Amino acid sequence: MIGIYRIALHLLPADLRRKHGADMETSFARELQRARARGTLHENLTGVRAIGDVVQRSAYELVRKKDNQMGARNMSLPTTRQLLRRHAFSFAVAFVALTALMLFQFASRQVTHLSARGDAPTTIVQALLLAVPFIAAMTIPMSVLIAVLYQFARLGADGTLAAARLTQDGVRRLVVPILVAATGMTVLAFVVTAEIVPRTNERLASLQAGHPTSRGGRSMTIGALREAEKNAEKG
Repeated sequence: MIGIYRIALHLLPADLRRKHGADMETSFARELQRARARGTLHENLTGVRAIGDVVQRSAYELVRKKDNQMGARNMSLPTTRQLLRRHAFSFAVAFVALTALMLFQFASRQVTHLSARGDAPTTIVQALLLAVPFIAAMTIPMSVLIAVLYQFARLGADGTLAAARLTQDGVRRLVVPILVAATGMTVLAFVVTAEIVPRTNERLASLQAGHPTSRGGRSMTIGALREAEKNAEKG
């Protein structure tokens, strides 16, 4: 009877059998031993009932799996516009939150310094505005990562990823627009880092020092760096 029960267990899904198969077989052997003490008839009835339960559970799991697959096939995938709108919203929330947090940390250090020096409130506001570009250069990539992770976790939780795997080019329809958008954000981050941040860093350094400062590596654009390299080679 135990051999038949062990064979019946192979009707169950593999993951369910790996997780609970050994415990089910041990429990069945224990019940069969108790029933054997009451006679052969009770032993056979217990065995048949347990095997029937396994077969019934196997049929239920098979039907449930098919229903899930049919539901996934019938689930409509989000359009490219819907997908990009969701990612844009997640990116905006993450970007604003991260930038505000880092700007607050910057302000907590700089406001005290500028106020103690007797600078006007407009100077303090200008310093905070000049700090936004170099903070954004850090928070843009982090916000893209957070938005992608959040939205794809959401797509996995609501079954959209499972539906995409069952649809021709479904996964590509979900991934390609996000890769294109991420590439665009990478270009934006590069422009901010290479062209905008050096200019604002120069103005911010002069404002913090209270007088014009010489240009350093952090306050030079790519063009200025190339020019400085050429001059150094000539010298």
